[in-house]
Amino acid sequence: MTDIAKIQLATCGASDLGFDVEAGEMVSVAVVEASNLVRDIIEYLRNIFGGRMGKYEALFDRVLTRGQQKFREELAARGYDGAICVRYAHPDVIAGGAELIIYGTGYRRR
Repeated sequence: MTDIAKIQLATCGASDLGFDVEAGEMVSVAVVEASNLVRDIIEYLRNIFGGRMGKYEALFDRVLTRGQQKFREELAARGYDGAICVRYAHPDVIAGGAELIIYGTGYRRR
């Protein structure tokens, strides 16, 4: 079984990795995490008056961390050593939560 912590996520193509790989299929995960009403009200007021939206930054950091972990787990479950051309799509803080889609092409080292 592949060690999840060693799975490499690269935004480049296979030729930029520095070693031979066998490209596999596209792998994707979606992560959505709910916020809470009190946090939404506070951040809404900050948005009106301007300023850093720290609660939403923390929420999105959790979604990003969880998404990368979930992506690595999915790659390992399919027997891949990593992913190339990794993209983060729709990183949005939406009413009531945050969402993120991560996708890329799984690869195996030759």
